[in-house]
Amino acid sequence: MRIDAITTFPRMYDSVMQDSIMKRAQEFGLLEFHAHDLRDWTHDRHRTTDDDPYGGGQGLLMKCSPIFEAYDAVASEGAKPLCRIPLRLRACRSRKRSRNASRRRIG
Repeated sequence: MRIDAITTFPRMYDSVMQDSIMKRAQEFGLLEFHAHDLRDWTHDRHRTTDDDPYGGGQGLLMKCSPIFEAYDAVASEGAKPLCRIPLRLRACRSRKRSRNASRRRIG
């Protein structure tokens, strides 16, 4: 099984993948793990992966172009993906909305 992680912190996976059952899986050839630095697909001198939200406001948004370019590059390496798991906060926001909505109905 091959796992590719596209992240702004690729070294974060070093400790997890070099210990325990994950290391043994790699040694036996059951797992192949690659952490890709998203900043490798940026085009400015600061290697920026995030931007201000449109219209202002708090927080930052991830830029789309580095993500799409990284995905295309990783996908072109020949391995056919079994599944894609985008990690995002949208699910957390929708749960929070539903909890707030249920509180309003009760109260």
